Amino acid sequence: MHTTVIGETVHFYKELSSTQTLAVNLAERKLRENAHGTVIIAERQRCGKGRIDERKWISPKGGIWLSIILKPKIRVTQTTLLPFIAALAVGDAIKEKTQLNSRIKWPNDIMIQDKKVSGIVVDTSIDAKTINYAVIGIGINANIDAAKLSSYVSRRCGGINSKCFGITSLKNELSGKNVNIIVIMQSFLEKLEYYYFQLEKEGSKKIITKLKERSETVGNSVLVKQDKETFEGVAIDIDADGILLVKTPEGNINEVASGEIIVIRNRV
Repeated sequence: MHTTVIGETVHFYKELSSTQTLAVNLAERKLRENAHGTVIIAERQRCGKGRIDERKWISPKGGIWLSIILKPKIRVTQTTLLPFIAALAVGDAIKEKTQLNSRIKWPNDIMIQDKKVSGIVVDTSIDAKTINYAVIGIGINANIDAAKLSSYVSRRCGGINSKCFGITSLKNELSGKNVNIIVIMQSFLEKLEYYYFQLEKEGSKKIITKLKERSETVGNSVLVKQDKETFEGVAIDIDADGILLVKTPEGNINEVASGEIIVIRNRV
């Protein structure tokens, strides 16, 4: 790979419970050592981790399942930008290797034709103003039959949960043609390092600009679910720290740093 840090050490497994869990455990054990740039890859996961705790990412063979350990030299407030540099890198790699166009649904979903093809999860360890580590986990539905995956997930959700629908894969979007998983992983890791160094050296301006250009969320009406609060509004912008700004029907501007976003109406 054409990288200087990310991927210098790679651990590959045929099967894991979760690359993210193993990477976090490794980062915790090596707080005083250098695990920066270490990549954990699995052919399949038994309990892939989603961004929301109760969600699991179904991870059969044929997908891309990996986690990257980083020790970012950025402000604590900028850790909210880590999912976005990963999302940009995923989109770039998909475009470069398949010619498929994708969009980013704030904060961590990669969409093709309104269907989810990739998800991102980030775990961080922070003490006061120091970032001990950040672990970025990526799942990409690559050479997977999306119809079978959707059917399986739907059965697990009782066939009525809307959170289960809208799944695709690169193979499905390419009319059944398999992609080269190794080539896409290589491209993704190279582009992730590019955006990572850009964030460290130049800050967030260019990253946020590119994020908004590819956003599936900004400019649309959305339903926001945060803890026990739910409200509707229009996603009007993303600020320098990656916070989504949602304007309510009453004219208030709510800052959304986390939670679930459902796009309920397309851009007019």
